[in-house]
Amino acid sequence: RSPLSADSPPRPLKLPKPPLVRDYRYRPGVAGAGSAIGLFWPVTGELTSQRKMEGRVLAVILGDRLRLSLRNDRGETYLPSAALNWQEGFEGFVHLEVRLLVKPDRAKKLAALAEAQVQELVRKGITELW
Repeated sequence: RSPLSADSPPRPLKLPKPPLVRDYRYRPGVAGAGSAIGLFWPVTGELTSQRKMEGRVLAVILGDRLRLSLRNDRGETYLPSAALNWQEGFEGFVHLEVRLLVKPDRAKKLAALAEAQVQELVRKGITELW
């Protein structure tokens, strides 16, 4: 690729089509090794300051729901996280991200539970108790 100059036209950002799965394995015999799960949902439309704030609030609510359901109720993960991520330099590169550290044999089940939490939030919206 050639370097960009200040007057170069923007290059379109090409993102792979979801769903994407990448499996990283620890070396055999690493005691207590967990699996890191990352789930990503693209965010479309213009990212205004208001939408950034709304996305951050939504991520806090989702993170709290995951903490309550996966950590407090099930004891499956220590610190689930959710965040709205974007790159100012790449127009349209915005996504909601969930990360979990779990036991390897529970990874697929817990990824599905996290996905279900997101779908429930989409269906029911934000409630009085989050």
